Amino acid sequence: MPPVLLALIVMALGGVVNGGSITMMFTTAGFSSLFIGFFLSTVILYHGTFSINSIMHKFGNQRYQTGDESKNSVWLALLTMGEGWHNNHHYYEVASRQGFSGGRLTSHGIF
Repeated sequence: MPPVLLALIVMALGGVVNGGSITMMFTTAGFSSLFIGFFLSTVILYHGTFSINSIMHKFGNQRYQTGDESKNSVWLALLTMGEGWHNNHHYYEVASRQGFSGGRLTSHGIF
């Protein structure tokens, strides 16, 4: 239900912003906003997130010695909302935050 509600909100905003009225959400104004603001952005986010395991073993910086080729990348972390801190994940797999910096490691996560 949340994705359907979000899609309707994006269409309504597209109708208001692009068409001038909420009733325009069922015209090109709403459908173009739905495509860009919901479908295309979701596909780009999924591709970014799913590509982490391949890209983050080839490009970036390795902050921790983990015995593999995992790396961190700021630009991919920004694109995928934090998934680009892949070397951090390999170093401390149970950390609740992958973007940790310093701090002490405990069995409960990063503090």
